[in-house]
Amino acid sequence: GTLLPRGASTTYYLAKLADTGLAQKVLFILTSTLNQAVNVQLMGHESDSPTDEVGRLNIGATQNLPATNGKVGIGVDLTTDWYPWMGVVIQTTASAPTSGQVDIRIVMQRWALKKPEGAI
Repeated sequence: GTLLPRGASTTYYLAKLADTGLAQKVLFILTSTLNQAVNVQLMGHESDSPTDEVGRLNIGATQNLPATNGKVGIGVDLTTDWYPWMGVVIQTTASAPTSGQVDIRIVMQRWALKKPEGAI
C-alpha cells in the first residue's frame, strides 16, 4: 500500500491491515520519498480496524524512517507473538511533510501443513 502523509495531521494509518491469521513470519518493508524523516510503529490488532486504538497493540520499539529514499524493514516472528491483523502507524516528529509518500510492502511466510516423507 501507499500512504501520503501530508496535510494537517501528524499521525497516519493504513486503510487496511494485513490479515496475518495464518502467517508464521511477517516482514514490513517501508520506503520513503517524503521530504522529512518519520517514525514508524508496528502494530497488531484484533480486527481490521487500523484507527481503533482499543484493539491496537504496539509491537516493539518505534523505528525511524529517513527522508528521501529512506528504507526500513521490520520483521516479526509470529510463532512467539501472534496477532490476527497487523499494520503500521506513521507519525511525523513536528509538522506534516509537504511532499513525497511512503510505500509499504508486506511479505508473509504462511503456516504449511505437510505430510512427513513416506506418510499416507
